[in-house]
Amino acid sequence: MLIATAAFETVLIIAALGAKGEPRAALLGLAAACGYALTAALMKNAVSDLDQGAVTFFTSWHIYGVAVAGVGSLFLLQNALQAGSLVASQPMLTVGDALISIAYGVTLYSEQLRVGWWLVPEIIALAAIIVGCVQIAKSPLAAESSGLVTETASTVLLSS
Repeated sequence: MLIATAAFETVLIIAALGAKGEPRAALLGLAAACGYALTAALMKNAVSDLDQGAVTFFTSWHIYGVAVAGVGSLFLLQNALQAGSLVASQPMLTVGDALISIAYGVTLYSEQLRVGWWLVPEIIALAAIIVGCVQIAKSPLAAESSGLVTETASTVLLSS
């Protein structure tokens, strides 16, 4: 899991270094999504370690992996948000995190997906999530750079 994730992250980051604007934001958003999915998978293992006691929890590498993966993912997300618009990074982050987390769940924890006729509503729901993410990211409020506050804050002086 770690080797495959590291290889995928490396490919995404190298590709992002050669890109500018929206493609860079999308690639870094997907890299952040992969990192957050890894953080969740490691968190599941860390919590399992906690069931065996505090000593096992703090001596296992999982909890420290959570910290490293989480901080690294936050760094990638910040770079994605600065590289381009929210329209490029947010759908990759939202949908990528969900899909990669599902892949981790199926491959690492033997979780079962419903198949058969259930695939139709699952695919429709996934398409709706993608369209919703793109529409929200394209919202004028998401593009607003001046913020929503129109008044300046008043100064409150404390007397002694």
